[in-house]
Amino acid sequence: MEIHGILFTLVKNMSVIVTFAYLFSKNDLFGHVIERKYKLGKFYLILLFVPLSIAGTYLSFGVLDALANIRSIGAIVGGIYGGPLVGVIVGLISGFHRWTLGGFTAFSCAVGVVGSGLIGGLYHQYIKGKSPETIGAMGVTTVALVVEMALVLLLSKPFDQAWHLVKIITIPMTMSNVVGVGIFVNILESARVEIDHVKAMQSRKALNIANQTLPYLRKGLAAQSAARVVELIYQETDIDAVAITDNEKILAYIGVGSDHHLPGQEIRTRATQSALVNGGMVVVLEKDEIGCSHEGCLLNSAVVVPLWNNEQLLGVLKLYRVKGKSISSSDIELARGISCLLANQIEIARLSEQAQLTIEAELKALQTQINPHFLFNSINTIVSYCRTEPMKARSLLLRLAEVFRYTLKSKGYLCALEEEIKLVQDYMEIEQARFGERINLEIDVAADLFKVAIPRLSLQPLVENAVKHGVSKISGKGRIKISARKIDTGVEIMVIDNGVGIPDDKIDSVLNPGQGDNLGIGLSNVHTRLINLFGEGSGIRIESGEDLGTSLFFVVPENLADGDNTQIA
Repeated sequence: MEIHGILFTLVKNMSVIVTFAYLFSKNDLFGHVIERKYKLGKFYLILLFVPLSIAGTYLSFGVLDALANIRSIGAIVGGIYGGPLVGVIVGLISGFHRWTLGGFTAFSCAVGVVGSGLIGGLYHQYIKGKSPETIGAMGVTTVALVVEMALVLLLSKPFDQAWHLVKIITIPMTMSNVVGVGIFVNILESARVEIDHVKAMQSRKALNIANQTLPYLRKGLAAQSAARVVELIYQETDIDAVAITDNEKILAYIGVGSDHHLPGQEIRTRATQSALVNGGMVVVLEKDEIGCSHEGCLLNSAVVVPLWNNEQLLGVLKLYRVKGKSISSSDIELARGISCLLANQIEIARLSEQAQLTIEAELKALQTQINPHFLFNSINTIVSYCRTEPMKARSLLLRLAEVFRYTLKSKGYLCALEEEIKLVQDYMEIEQARFGERINLEIDVAADLFKVAIPRLSLQPLVENAVKHGVSKISGKGRIKISARKIDTGVEIMVIDNGVGIPDDKIDSVLNPGQGDNLGIGLSNVHTRLINLFGEGSGIRIESGEDLGTSLFFVVPENLADGDNTQIA
């Protein structure tokens, strides 16, 4: 009956520990500490579990001048969640407290609780950052209590009294501590799962909102784009009001309070002004803290999150709740997630615009290079035909006009492959008038690939390079072949010639502007534009060698090969 009485008392007292675990799991501090968002997380855990462990001493049952207790729960759980350092410190403090209470087991119990904290900490190290399992925690507690009982036998005098005590308290203490730790860990892990579930839901919402807002943020954050963004957030969430401001005025507002929080109006709430001044998130839970001067404003709480772009504060995103629906931790996470994604979208839009401007600048640079470079030789060739073959001269002039009309286009930086091939054919007719039968052009492209989108002025510079630096320098007949084929990642375009080739020591410098001894100025421009359009690894690949001809390859990504020609002129 004595064992049953001890067990009943300890289990009854354990309800205090369980209540503590439940309250801790519902506190925002739990998520921050367990997920290591606080730099002082271990310190907070010590502050939490030392009182819990000491309370376990007071929630004890006196037996043979000793205490059957649930003290070890605090030290073990502290070690499980905070590691050996937390477990040992909690054990040391609560153990010292136990030692001051006296009794023939005072010292052994003090050492035992330190050992229990260490064992809990070693389990923390064993799982290596993974979430502790209830069964695992209970197993660790069993080991810790066995060690504690062994220490009582080893360190307590007289041995006979210690042995008698251990026989009485081992089963009830082990069962109560094991069950207590199991319940504690189970409650905390259930809370963690709930937090993860809420975050996952909020992340899905934030991503869905971000995906829908991307088209509207391509031109940056302005009144029109902000209006669409707040509308989407309002539709996707149960928030009572949503607003976006710049640094001075409201850009867009929707929801409760839209009768007096008007777009274009100067910022009137203190919470927003504080966020703009400090550059950090502001959470207000009282109507007065919002600081709206309108007497009938129903807004009662809010989270205000700055919108940053490249270290520049663009404005804020605000989520509001009315009375009876206070801003929650999930609302705060949602606001953080949306603001982060919106800032990324704005940055992507900015980088995209810069990339487009860079591509256009490179295209214009190539256009200015082609015009004078090609014009002089073409005019001389045409002049030579004027008296002897006037119709041929006329045809060449028309071809020259087509070449320059195409190269002077300023709209769009992609075109259909057939347009580039037409340009090359016009260009080559003029060159063949100069070189006669010494140069031959071959086109090997299937009809279903003619509509593939490629960068404008990407083929002609390669063909011109083949003529100027390749086939024009050989004594025999020069051949230039343009071909295209489907591959796994899209369509591969090839320009192959049988010219003099490129020496091995110059291949690497050909695609670097200014390093190719005037060999491949057009190549380097096309290579750079391909990378800017399609990313690293998308530039020109060269296979060549001295007197072995040259093969140039580049790949149009699969999405363009499938006809995504939104930038075609």
